[in-house]
Amino acid sequence: MAVTAHYIIRVEDRRLVLKGCLIVFKHIVGHHDGASLARAFFAVLEEEGVTRKVGSIAMDSATSNDTKMEGLETHFASRRIVFDRNGNRVRCFPHSVNCSVKAVLESIKSDPIIPVIATSSMSTMSHQELSAYADALVSDPVRRVRELVGACRKSGERRAALQHVIKEGNKANLWGQNKKVPELQLLRDCDTRWSSTYQMIGRALSLYPAINMFLNSDDHRDLARLQLSPMQLKVLVDLHQILQAPHAAQEVLSSSRTPTLSMALPSYELLITVWKSTREKIPEMSHFINAGIQRLEKYVRLARKTRVYALAMIINPTMKLEWMRDNWVAVDVEQAKMWMQDVMAEFAQHIRLTAMQSRPTPGVHNAATAAAAALKKGQSLLKSLSNAPRRSASTSSISDPPHTLPSTPTQSVSRSASTPGIPSSSGSPMPSSSPPQTASASCPASAPPSRDSTPHSSPSMSPLPADITAASLELSRYSTEGLYEPEVDEHGEEVEVNLLEYWERREHQYPLLFRVALDVLPAQASAVPCEEVFSSSKETITDRRTNMAPDLLSELQVLKHAYRQDRLSFTAKVVVNECDYVLEGGVTAAAAQELLAVGKFSELEDLLANV
Repeated sequence: MAVTAHYIIRVEDRRLVLKGCLIVFKHIVGHHDGASLARAFFAVLEEEGVTRKVGSIAMDSATSNDTKMEGLETHFASRRIVFDRNGNRVRCFPHSVNCSVKAVLESIKSDPIIPVIATSSMSTMSHQELSAYADALVSDPVRRVRELVGACRKSGERRAALQHVIKEGNKANLWGQNKKVPELQLLRDCDTRWSSTYQMIGRALSLYPAINMFLNSDDHRDLARLQLSPMQLKVLVDLHQILQAPHAAQEVLSSSRTPTLSMALPSYELLITVWKSTREKIPEMSHFINAGIQRLEKYVRLARKTRVYALAMIINPTMKLEWMRDNWVAVDVEQAKMWMQDVMAEFAQHIRLTAMQSRPTPGVHNAATAAAAALKKGQSLLKSLSNAPRRSASTSSISDPPHTLPSTPTQSVSRSASTPGIPSSSGSPMPSSSPPQTASASCPASAPPSRDSTPHSSPSMSPLPADITAASLELSRYSTEGLYEPEVDEHGEEVEVNLLEYWERREHQYPLLFRVALDVLPAQASAVPCEEVFSSSKETITDRRTNMAPDLLSELQVLKHAYRQDRLSFTAKVVVNECDYVLEGGVTAAAAQELLAVGKFSELEDLLANV
């Protein structure tokens, strides 16, 4: 069982940094049912002394994890700590999307004929073509691609031969005028790897002209039986187009170093919208797409039982309450607003009590920073898919749609008709991520984020009217300020908003919302951190280390994770930063400290006077 924690710290130059750490990589002895995992997980929290610092726990949607949350609710209650099995849970977004993809594929396997023939009134195909399309589905084209990939990759000789065919075909222009087959290897899929089926199909389709020539060569005629028929290729092209939207959605929310939870519900809704659009373009697949949509709508209903999703959207300055107003009914928007106001009032109460007791306000706790290239790419791709036409059966058409950056991450998202109202819950605004036998918890970074994780105030003490008024006024001021307009780079594209930097600059402008942001921004929308721990463990337990004791493996994994998160740097403080020496603009903190250190007070005074 892997447990990772995510939190925010403030470094020496007062910057906020999002960080994550591996708390434990533990061998679970005995049954791996929910009750056993709950006992093991709670024991880890008690050993680390963080039982009162856990906000939300993220894990996948396995049934054993439902039982685990029930067990944790009982354990926390025995320590007189408020904890809710639904309110304190965040479901891994990529895993939920992957389950929806599996629902589509399983629906095809269960009944591939009748649903296709039933679309005769909507399809542009003739009855004969529909029958051929259904027969192609019966042949299980995904399995056929899997067999094809396995045969072509079976030996180094075959892999080299396929590459030779690709290179010679490109030189001789055998694939058509100005068409090139990429010089790449085929990919295998894996049941536990998100998007691997989509990537396997896409790579096979892009290389198929060369594969077809390879299968018909004199040296490999025994493999000719693996050739795909034109209708099987057409089905694979359609299936690849259906799976492209989930892949883009997973890419949006798989980053562990960039706050992404605010995009979870909008991405669910956008994926549903894209699939509904695809259903109209590929009516032969509409029944199977519906199976995926129904699974997504189930996860949307479950996600809206946890208020951290609403809090994360509100503290995203490009969304605030606007996305909710566009996609939720008014009563749900008001409920989300009250959730935020309640949390802010608790912070106001804590600040007031702390001032009365002459105690300093607790500092910030945690760290992690990150580039959002994949996030930006995924958002652009996901939104472009809703307008993408149905592809032709030509394998040369298998390519990503053009990536056009959306103006804001809140636009072009429609509401799912079956999405219910937001139920009340006692969820905390501090989530994390983890796979089936893993869990990760995000820890409060400042004062009490909610009653679920507040060691500072008694649950019997309610905020005073003055606290509620202060919270209401600040939230109203923040809402009426309008949406934040992202900056534009030299290419005319919007720059991804760095939420940590945004709230770092507004610590004193919105002190209560700033404290909420410290607890919500570490929220992990995916299980990527824990999945990486398990992937890394395979590199630790090699064939020559199979007798390694579980305790030693745990210690090595914790050390590896720590070193990878915080690599040593002996030049970070001595490398010159150009912005510290430009004459235009304000004086940076580093430039001011350098002048103060050498006693050049008059020069610093002149610079400040000229700003």
